[in-house]
Amino acid sequence: MQDATLKKNKVDIYCHARKNRENGVIEKMVYLKGEKGQLNVHVVDTSALAIRTLMSRVEFQLLQLSNQSSRFWPWVEDILSQLNYIVIAVGDDRSNMQAVADLFEIACRVCFDNMKNFKVFVRSYSRENEKQLDSLVKFYNDKCGAKNKDEKISDVLVVFGKSSDLFTYENIIDDETIAKAMVFYEGYAGMERQKVERIT
Repeated sequence: MQDATLKKNKVDIYCHARKNRENGVIEKMVYLKGEKGQLNVHVVDTSALAIRTLMSRVEFQLLQLSNQSSRFWPWVEDILSQLNYIVIAVGDDRSNMQAVADLFEIACRVCFDNMKNFKVFVRSYSRENEKQLDSLVKFYNDKCGAKNKDEKISDVLVVFGKSSDLFTYENIIDDETIAKAMVFYEGYAGMERQKVERIT
């Protein structure tokens, strides 16, 4: 706030952090300095962005499972043929890759003939591990990928949350998702108003 450039300028600061209560308060506050100076702090939460970018793809619903229990993998094997989606996001790339390997060994055995109706989403956490994760994804997609009617391989394993996908102008500066939501809301509200007008 002692920076002289704030006195007559609007300044936006983007901070990579988790959106918790403390950071949320900072983000909502607008600090004024001088007659026209303004400082806005924006918290960029990659976990929230990762889920938001996944949710923006309407062809995918979400099912979160934990692999911490000793009964987890036998349970997965029992219900796997009934599932359409599994999300793997256990906190770091190494753990995710191990979970993917364990899951796909079961999936290829249990529902190999019906993989076209099955997706596994795995969260990417670190840019440094993206190549290794991509290699693992390619290996299992080539091994278990399902052919569609055109004989093309359909990916079973999908990576989400890559830095290159998250840190885009649309996601951080423009906030395209919120803009689209507002357009949808306005259209929906307009239809509701027309219904009320017809009734009255």
